[in-house]
Amino acid sequence: MKICKRCLHTLPEQAFYRRGTGFRSECKACAKAMTANWYAKNGDAARAKVRQWTAENGDKLKAYRAANRRKHYLQELGRKYGVTGEWFEQQMNAQGAACACCRRVFSWDDKQVKPHVDHCHISGKVRGLLCNGCNTTLGIVGDSVERLVALAEYLKCHG
Repeated sequence: MKICKRCLHTLPEQAFYRRGTGFRSECKACAKAMTANWYAKNGDAARAKVRQWTAENGDKLKAYRAANRRKHYLQELGRKYGVTGEWFEQQMNAQGAACACCRRVFSWDDKQVKPHVDHCHISGKVRGLLCNGCNTTLGIVGDSVERLVALAEYLKCHG
């Protein structure tokens, strides 16, 4: 248990952001409120500073993003879907580094064939890796097998 220096509530350590080997002095709720307050007062200046830095360092930024695309994507997977880098690598190997549906080989330099984690929007269960087109198609049809079958039948008749 820890006391928040702002609201003075006694809270479990999970209610505080980590800082180094310990925890911040204010709870997450107070920290979020402080950040929102700061951005309300300083948001325009902060955005202008970021725009200026981006304009001055655009080439460095593009190079950094290209060099670190995979690393950042793997970090995002953990946050969004709760999967690890090991899971991702195992899935890539199991699928031959290709889309589980259309078998197009993945490429980090092309958004259309970059690996996308497919998951059920209802249960949250992660199913595999798809290319952008296959992943988007599943989303558009709402993961409906019946709708996909109906579309396939339509193509057979009118293809």
